[in-house]
Amino acid sequence: MTPKTQLETALVELFKDPQPVQFEISKTLAWQLCSVIQLACRHPNFNGPTRKSTESFAREVFQALCANNNDLRQVAEMGWHKQFDEIAPPPANFTQEEIHFLLWCVGFAEGRAREAKHKDAGYILSNCDATRVKLMSLCPV
Repeated sequence: MTPKTQLETALVELFKDPQPVQFEISKTLAWQLCSVIQLACRHPNFNGPTRKSTESFAREVFQALCANNNDLRQVAEMGWHKQFDEIAPPPANFTQEEIHFLLWCVGFAEGRAREAKHKDAGYILSNCDATRVKLMSLCPV
């Protein structure tokens, strides 16, 4: 039996077991977990029954977390919809030293992407270039 077949067999056996999994987590961690699920569910390639069941799970947890607070319920619902995304602009009050450090970090990321011949190196390098331009525009005169 190949390792892939062994894994498939083990998963089939695991999923046949009707015994529920029970655990306790903090409300903070539950909120964070559901927020990450929202992000994953909004990925265009995440679809089908797994996505539906994952979203259903997160909505159920959010419902329990927000049962007594309509404001929280609205915030939780907004996380499912891209139109409510808010991208904060970077602070404009960086010191020259902070900008130089950030530029160094960008250079380091570039070097690592090139050295590793990472499959996404082109994407990483183009983001490094764009980030460098943004950082340079923040340099105090």
